[in-house]
Amino acid sequence: MSQDGNSYGAKTFLADARSIMFLSPLSEKHLNKAPETGADAVILDLEDAIAPDQKPAARAALKGAVATLRGLGLKKILVRVNAPWLLAIEDIAAAVEAGVDCLTVPKVEGADRVSVIAQYLEELEEQRGGGNRTLMFLQIETALGVENLSTILRASDRVCGTMLGPEDFAKDMGHSPTIAANDWANIAVLNAARAAGVTPIGFPGSITIIRDMDLFRAQVERANELGFRGAAVVHPAQAAMANEVFSPSEAEIEEAKKIVAAADATTAGAYMVDGKMIDAPIVDRARATLARVR
Repeated sequence: MSQDGNSYGAKTFLADARSIMFLSPLSEKHLNKAPETGADAVILDLEDAIAPDQKPAARAALKGAVATLRGLGLKKILVRVNAPWLLAIEDIAAAVEAGVDCLTVPKVEGADRVSVIAQYLEELEEQRGGGNRTLMFLQIETALGVENLSTILRASDRVCGTMLGPEDFAKDMGHSPTIAANDWANIAVLNAARAAGVTPIGFPGSITIIRDMDLFRAQVERANELGFRGAAVVHPAQAAMANEVFSPSEAEIEEAKKIVAAADATTAGAYMVDGKMIDAPIVDRARATLARVR
């Protein structure tokens, strides 16, 4: 893959990202251990994980952090920028200069924000002489953002995916970030993402759960059941669990192989496999399952 992520394109960049790990660009220790986490992608965080007085240092560290991750073989590198424009403008310029694949844009509430950032990226890339087309991964974190999902996700062809920010969304809604409370909003994000042809990332519940891995598994399994295929995580144990849950099980793989083999051996529109009626949508799902096998 090229360093700019262009060999994937916006529609496929995050399609196989089972786990996306948040890391601080200021932590040399965590950067050097990034491959050990097993995460399929990394988000270098300039926003919530960085104290206000450390943001200039984190921004300045981006280029070195990206170089370190590239040297370690990381192929999908994102940077989460800040929401306030005065910070975001500097963050975006630094991210483009560092050669990241994708911006993670937080607290998106309207299509206008996406359009402005897309125009700014175009100018920055032209200034650099082209070659690197930076994508956008959008975080929806308020009721207004959920309400405007359809137009937000269609505001630029740079948009590659989206996720609900569970903690900020729960704060905006006045509830706790539980599976029950966040489930409907995740379904809204999932549906809008599928309709727009971009990748839905996430799970209902809280990203901060690290010690209670049974609860974290329940969250990720619910996401997999709904149709999500990856999640943002903050700890290696979460990454390992997300990778497991979002990968097809041996039983699912064997069932999919049987269905596809039967489909390839018949011209019938519907037929039976192991006591189940099989038709075109089920065959398509089986082929999609096999496509996810690593």
